[in-house]
Amino acid sequence: PEDPEEHLERRTYLEDLLMFNNPMRIDWEKSNEILRHIPLNDGDKVIDIGCGFGFYSYLFSKMVGSTGKVYAVDAGESYVKYVDKFVKKYNLSNIEPVVSTTTDVSVDDEADVAFMCSLYHIVYGWARETERSEFLNTVRRSIKKDGYLIIADNSFLNGDEMNNCYLNKELAIIQLTYYGFQFSEYVQITPQRYVLVFRHRPGQSINFSESAEEKNNKVFNLNITTGNSIIHIGSL
Repeated sequence: PEDPEEHLERRTYLEDLLMFNNPMRIDWEKSNEILRHIPLNDGDKVIDIGCGFGFYSYLFSKMVGSTGKVYAVDAGESYVKYVDKFVKKYNLSNIEPVVSTTTDVSVDDEADVAFMCSLYHIVYGWARETERSEFLNTVRRSIKKDGYLIIADNSFLNGDEMNNCYLNKELAIIQLTYYGFQFSEYVQITPQRYVLVFRHRPGQSINFSESAEEKNNKVFNLNITTGNSIIHIGSL
């Protein structure tokens, strides 16, 4: 495209396609190891939030079987169109492509698992607090009681990161705790990639007071009064 903005959008689309829908992703990301920490069974429902070209949606399709349901959700309409075309071509009837917004996951159902891969650093770093709050409230609404929110994201690695988008896990944990998710597990999949597991426990009070043991073993100290992120914009 000759229009600079359209050209950039198209180039980004193709770069994402080459990186995130590449079969070799299973090797460099250790995707199967990530899947081991996603508690999905035959017949379950899962929301793949920020599905992109559907890499994980197709893997989830196998895990939940013909009686299960995969919502392949993305705010990028061109990405969802790609998934829709792929789903129809290969008759993946348990996948439903969904165009979301920045304030609504746009799934009118309660899933067993919601999954975000390489997305939460965007939710954390770029969304305004009101936008983020609305979006995460719809995510929470779309997960069953005691269901799971699984975050796969990028670690800081002294210049050897996967790309320039990464998020300290403690900041992700404490922000999502603020928004009402209960932290359950942390797993370092590769030096560049980690997984965080949260539970949806409606009605559970959020307690930011520390026990004596927590004070003695404190790794970080943040006074949480709002959902605002700590972010360095850099050269922008």
